[in-house]
Amino acid sequence: MNTNTLKCTHYLKPVYLILFLLFFLDCKGQTGKSIANGEEEYTFPMITIPSTLLELEDRAAYLTLHYWDNFDFTDTLISRREKMLEQAFVDYIDIFPHTSQSVVSESIQKMLKKCEANEKIFDYFTSLYYKYLYDPNSNMRNDEYLIPALEAMLSSPAQKDKTRPELLLSLAKKNRLGHAASNFVYTMADGRQGKLYDLKAEFTLIYFYNPECENCKEVTGHLRTSNIIKGMLANKRLILLAIYSDKDLEAWRRHLSEMPKDWIIACDKSQTIDSERLYDLKAIPSIYLLDKQKKTLLKDAGFEQVEDYLSSKE
Repeated sequence: MNTNTLKCTHYLKPVYLILFLLFFLDCKGQTGKSIANGEEEYTFPMITIPSTLLELEDRAAYLTLHYWDNFDFTDTLISRREKMLEQAFVDYIDIFPHTSQSVVSESIQKMLKKCEANEKIFDYFTSLYYKYLYDPNSNMRNDEYLIPALEAMLSSPAQKDKTRPELLLSLAKKNRLGHAASNFVYTMADGRQGKLYDLKAEFTLIYFYNPECENCKEVTGHLRTSNIIKGMLANKRLILLAIYSDKDLEAWRRHLSEMPKDWIIACDKSQTIDSERLYDLKAIPSIYLLDKQKKTLLKDAGFEQVEDYLSSKE
């Protein structure tokens, strides 16, 4: 298992036109073409949000559901417009947090159904769903948004190879927010074993790491020095379980002395987490935060997300 897969990849950031569309009532849809330097240039054809929709959530829901209404899915010139379309796609998924999961799911299903009109368009947009909602390098990755996209791919006749979406769907549905996390046995340095579900605390933080991974060293440092985490560990409200899930146990043992004494430092000696794909460790470090009943509160989260969440519970 190669869990240290982060690499330099170019990702677009959302532009703030979307915020204007959500907050201002007199916005107008853009046309699909403009003139630049004497030549015709294609711009994404935005919709107009009805001025009767005054609440942010209502406007976000309308924009999410109708975002692609003016786009021509039969367009054969995608190769000339990929940069524009990628930016439009990033802006589209940037709306999702402002509306409900049901609206997001309906919109994604509707959009990918329209993509079936053009095989190149379908392949292009499905690649963007993978890139932004699944890839560990993306700060927009989100399994709850990825799931309806994968389901739409699997139900579409345009999706020729079902292998990848089937695998990723099975992984995305594991350890979902609000659902019970997968139990597993861990082994500590002295040979003693324990089970995740036997840990008793208000919160359990599972930290999948490799002591020789540079990103892990950085996150370990943040976790070690966080006053929020140190306070909750001291008050027994939080248990931090640091799990080494790779095979080189000697490498793991060489760094045990570097780890905080108030953490549970353990390994997956049987390699069950990997072989049974209990957790989707596409890259490490990876952090899961669980509640008292071992339901997932945060999945594959960053340190800042964890600290912000725990701060709100102090």
